[in-house]
Amino acid sequence: MLLCRRDVAASTAGDPSRDPIDGRRAREICSLARAHGVAGIVTSRLREPSVARGIDDATLVDLAEIESGLRRRGSLLAIVRNNVVRRLGSAGVRSILLKGAAMVACGYLSASERDQVDVDILVDERMVEAAVEILMADGFRPHESERRIRDYRTYHFHVPMYGPGGLAVEIHWALGRAGSGFDLDAGAVSASAGPCGAVPEETVLVPRPEHLLLHFVLQHVQEGFARLGRIVDIDRIVSGDPHLDWNVVVRDARPGNLSSATWVSLRLARALMGTQIPESVIASLQPGGLTCKHLQIIGSPEALLTGHGARDYATRQLQRFWLLRDVRGRARVVRDTLFIGHDGVNPDAGRRGFLRNSLSLVRAIGVQASLYVKALANAAWLRHRPQIRF
Repeated sequence: MLLCRRDVAASTAGDPSRDPIDGRRAREICSLARAHGVAGIVTSRLREPSVARGIDDATLVDLAEIESGLRRRGSLLAIVRNNVVRRLGSAGVRSILLKGAAMVACGYLSASERDQVDVDILVDERMVEAAVEILMADGFRPHESERRIRDYRTYHFHVPMYGPGGLAVEIHWALGRAGSGFDLDAGAVSASAGPCGAVPEETVLVPRPEHLLLHFVLQHVQEGFARLGRIVDIDRIVSGDPHLDWNVVVRDARPGNLSSATWVSLRLARALMGTQIPESVIASLQPGGLTCKHLQIIGSPEALLTGHGARDYATRQLQRFWLLRDVRGRARVVRDTLFIGHDGVNPDAGRRGFLRNSLSLVRAIGVQASLYVKALANAAWLRHRPQIRF
């Protein structure tokens, strides 16, 4: 986590008591960074003189190759991004860059710092088929069968398209799955999107920074709070835009049930990245006492970032249950656990699917019970243990 902080140089070089990182540890850190989507930042920081003093030459060469590979991929994705935006625009399809593409285009992170696996764009739902046809004319193909594409249109919120070299473009018409309980209004994001100078002599649209931040909060929920990269994104947006309108963040988090998730995400950013978040914003987003207690029981920020939520469907559903603030929303989580497939695209049908999902619900209840027992058993010890809580 320390290597992802903006103040890493001062915090590492200025502390002579800190043990130097050796080659074996550097490789372990790099492997973990890949899983969290921060390999670009971490490999660059590991090669800085203040950090690299204990790393052997062979490992430094490997780190340089990793960084170079990420830079090349970022450059290729930038070319794809520019071509797609240009082609859609010439055909009258208004497109908005999302996520990593928007972060790089806005300059919050460089192409070598921000790990990217694809280019995400948002189009009007009425223009999805036209956008798919345009990309197919340029050599992109859907990876899935025709039936699977219909499932995506029915149950999901984007269609993945794969071009030459396996480079992917995801065409979004929404930002969250309908009925999931968490969402960010794609219409509001589109209406308030503004220009960005990523493509020379052309207008590239990106979400306003407040909506970009909330989209990463939504991604956090969808991934089970399992990627440090989302916290880094939020930190860079907040630190990179001194005119961020926190009133907009608080206001637009509410309609899509993102208030509690935004509260958790901002506290994670403040605790792990040192992000400066106004206390009044934290207070205005804070959920009720019972929800706070349960989010506290579910785990510390460190535990949430171990990836357990992403690996374990039951744990992820438990997180969603407590992140919602209304009874109907929580009942919907229980319903989805029983009747919706784990991938959120195909509903599990028939007896086999119902039994499989029933086991997930039972497991979620078991996880909750075990967390209660653990919290009670360790209450006295946790009271005196140095840790980050929320």
